[in-house]
Amino acid sequence: LSGENTWTSTVGLKVTTGPDAGFLGTTDTTLLGVAANYQRVILDDPGSKTSLSVGCGYYHAGAAYSMNSGSTIVGDFGQGGVGGTLGVSEELSLGKGIGLRLDARFRVADFGKLSSDNIKQNGIPVPGGPYILTTNELGGYPIVTLIPSSVPPPPGYRYTDLDYTGLNGNLSLVIDL
Repeated sequence: LSGENTWTSTVGLKVTTGPDAGFLGTTDTTLLGVAANYQRVILDDPGSKTSLSVGCGYYHAGAAYSMNSGSTIVGDFGQGGVGGTLGVSEELSLGKGIGLRLDARFRVADFGKLSSDNIKQNGIPVPGGPYILTTNELGGYPIVTLIPSSVPPPPGYRYTDLDYTGLNGNLSLVIDL
């Protein structure tokens, strides 16, 4: 079993001039995951060990959203789903029960419709939820906005896709006790 917490930096847009001056929007995203993994040693030499792994688990993506354009709107959005991993690792012996391990793992976890029932405008709950994160453009730049889930996105809007598919690497020290 493995657990994972991935945090990415805050993404935002601030408009300082023109008709949209004063607009500020930010999104702060995270990924939590729990997976069951199967690992098989494919090469076991005296000084090294090579393994392949495959895993399947539940992942939950979250996005803390904030927008200020005359009033402040905030909400915590999320979506869960099943994802998978495929990995390879190499463990090198450094002598007397100590080793160095290098892992590379490819993960598939994509979330295309993050929703929230808890939206506040200037600290007051907003009725009509749940709401969905969408992406549009403001002055040629992509911005994240929200719409009620009961209506389709207007022309030019699309559901915000939070894609955590990618390659992870890990270097660790192994101590056999």
